[in-house]
Amino acid sequence: MESIGSRIKAIRGEELQEGFAKKVGVSKMTVGRWERGERFPNFEDLQNILKTCPEISPAWLLAGEGPMLRQADNDSACFSAQECLSGDFALVPRYNVCVSSGGGAVIESEQVVDYLAFKRNWISEMGLQVDRLALVTAIGDSMSPTIQEGNLLLVDLSQTHVQDGAIYTLRMDSTLVAKRLQRKIDGGIIVKSDNPDYSDLFVDVKDLNMLNIVGRVVWAGRRM
Repeated sequence: MESIGSRIKAIRGEELQEGFAKKVGVSKMTVGRWERGERFPNFEDLQNILKTCPEISPAWLLAGEGPMLRQADNDSACFSAQECLSGDFALVPRYNVCVSSGGGAVIESEQVVDYLAFKRNWISEMGLQVDRLALVTAIGDSMSPTIQEGNLLLVDLSQTHVQDGAIYTLRMDSTLVAKRLQRKIDGGIIVKSDNPDYSDLFVDVKDLNMLNIVGRVVWAGRRM
């Protein structure tokens, strides 16, 4: 999936990063981090890019939808980042959190580091609410091949009740893990890994309070 960083690089073209950065009002280092996928431009940055390059389609910049350039004869086109975000697209926050599909990842901080744009109609079709979504990064291989190292996980924070066979993020003390949950006949829970090299964890009914479910993983994607 093409990243917003690669689209910004396409907009910059042959222009040096320093010159493009000056036009947009950021540092050369910031442009480099955008293009390498290390940072996502905030809303003000997106507005400035579109003001600097008014021929660029906001829908294409935000989510790679449609052509790169505005279509003058398309009355339904988005004509500003604000219109685009209030109409077809919504920004979902990505947190500085790693979720392990192995033994667990320590949560060092939970600040928002950037945002990714998702189509509102897709969010609606999935039965999700924008304000209850969060993006985190997966590490480890115990959920392979379903979840790979470096995948971005879209977590629905409103889904904390176990649906048999679904994948959830679980908070265990100061760690987060992503595992598949399956109910046992006696009411207990099996915490499963998709990678057969990892053993399952069995949680008895009396110990269910150990399962602090953060939310359900509803989508996984990665930069190619």
